[in-house]
Amino acid sequence: MEHIFGPAMVLSIKDIAEADVFLSLFTRDSGKIPALAKSGRKSYKRFCGLLDIMIEMDIAAARKAKTAWYRLDSAGMRQSRPYLHSSPVMLAAGCHLAEVTDSFLGEGQAEPDLYLHLVRTLDEIADSLKLAAALRRYELAIVDYTGHGPMLESCASCNNRIENNGPNFFSFSKGGLLCKQCAPPDAKTLMISSAARQFLLDCRKLSPQDPTPAVESKIFSELRHALPSFLEYQTNRKLKSLEFLRDLIRFKPEG
Repeated sequence: MEHIFGPAMVLSIKDIAEADVFLSLFTRDSGKIPALAKSGRKSYKRFCGLLDIMIEMDIAAARKAKTAWYRLDSAGMRQSRPYLHSSPVMLAAGCHLAEVTDSFLGEGQAEPDLYLHLVRTLDEIADSLKLAAALRRYELAIVDYTGHGPMLESCASCNNRIENNGPNFFSFSKGGLLCKQCAPPDAKTLMISSAARQFLLDCRKLSPQDPTPAVESKIFSELRHALPSFLEYQTNRKLKSLEFLRDLIRFKPEG
């Protein structure tokens, strides 16, 4: 029998019976795991009503050899973030973080630093002025951690170094920035400034616990499409939470 004890967050949840639920959990020490919570909708004694998106819990789970999913035995509150349910925008932001994480992570590979990234991001978006910057930083972190990060220092086509005197051309299909010679004017290429590029480079230098740097609001008018669209290109599907968030705030910079 394999056991897991420790911090975890709910990435997705699906009702499979009158009271049973199937979960995708991001655990700090074991990565993403599938889990079945028997009577998850009814048993307050075992789960304390915590089985909801982006709730951070301390869990106890176990699975038998050759079984694909874990049995979730109990869950207790680790960190309460009531602001995630304080407005549609906050709810959509939390759902976006959950969907992005669930989409990019494979099962069973521990990613403790990425877990810390997610915790910090959830804490930062409590301040609406930091919401846009924190989301963009996490989007970059998740694609970097899973090996799909965009090339930012050299051209994704010819590999020549990108000069920091802008503008820069961001290509979804090529996998990053293109130099002026390689950049075709197509729908999958966006222009971003040197300041926007520098924000992304600065984020890559930070540790998971470091706060997200403050940036000018005009940068988000450039990055509000580049990174989310890059994620959708990499997953080859539309992110439902992203569409919802765009409908709510149109990804206007906050602050």
